[in-house]
Amino acid sequence: MLQPFSAGDFSGNEDVEKTDDERHDAWAVALQAQFSEVSKYREYVLELSPYGTHQGVKGLEIPRVMALADDGSTRFKGLASYEKLLGTKPASKEDLKKMQEGKETTFERTRRLLYVTCTRAEESLALVVYSENPQAGSDYIVDKEWVSLDEVVLLKQE
Repeated sequence: MLQPFSAGDFSGNEDVEKTDDERHDAWAVALQAQFSEVSKYREYVLELSPYGTHQGVKGLEIPRVMALADDGSTRFKGLASYEKLLGTKPASKEDLKKMQEGKETTFERTRRLLYVTCTRAEESLALVVYSENPQAGSDYIVDKEWVSLDEVVLLKQE
């Protein structure tokens, strides 16, 4: 067990208290992982997993793709936003400023990520978008003719 090599107490499922040492914090989180999580991570790293990231699937062709767009769970908050791209959240002041200055915006980055992911599908694509305003997202993608209305399914969260 690696726990004796760490200064912290990592028993139980409590959240790890952050320190100023990035390596210590990473080990603290790793030591809390269940073995099933470690084995799934190993599969992913060895490219044995059926899952991939936007960057990891670039250039691949896959028969069926399910792309998940969930701004709330992203690690890179602010760099991309499906909700902004799909019109379910308004552009920020910073977005508008960058647009006026001709600089890259969240919209362009997100559009590129979506393009890379969705164009991997050879036969079928399912785009699952988590949003507080799914109707606005549906309206947007139908208006843009990315999909037809009969291809959209809206589910309410219970």
